[in-house]
Amino acid sequence: MGGTVPAARGTVNGRGPSVGKRLAGAAANRFAFPLELPCSSCNLPEPAYDDGKFLFKLEIPVNTSIAIARVLGIVLTVMGLSAAIDRKSVSAALEKVTQDRGFVWSWSFVILTLGAVIVVMNNVWTSGLPMLITILGWLTIAKGAFLLLLPGPATALYRKCNQDGVLIFGGIVACLLGLALLYVSFV
Repeated sequence: MGGTVPAARGTVNGRGPSVGKRLAGAAANRFAFPLELPCSSCNLPEPAYDDGKFLFKLEIPVNTSIAIARVLGIVLTVMGLSAAIDRKSVSAALEKVTQDRGFVWSWSFVILTLGAVIVVMNNVWTSGLPMLITILGWLTIAKGAFLLLLPGPATALYRKCNQDGVLIFGGIVACLLGLALLYVSFV
């Protein structure tokens, strides 16, 4: 890229406002990256200059609550449909899982870790979607801790729930919660 940059009103040394001034009022989800643009026809934000480097602001359109809601929505919808439609496979999987204590321990560790990640990334107690995600995160932590600390009673509870009516009801509830999360996060 050759040539000079024309001086614009409100610039410092004809090269644009300083990075500190430009980023001081920026929202928390905006970043500045040094980037050499290959052409002037690119659909990128208005460029700025600092010390001769080309900079632009990149806006991240998705916040943490929405991203987590989208992931949980997809997973809960598919898992809920699976539990409601293919009860025999889900029942056989639950029966196998509850017989293997090592697998229960591994599974509970993954569940506890997932809940901890959700809570660490989104521990927001305001109304709406962020609070729902936080509650789901804490419930996931409680489930993982229950499975880790009390595997006997936990597997007994899973065996009692391993019935057609309970699987269908649980699948429908999970599917509806997943669809609600998808609707709220994508619309």
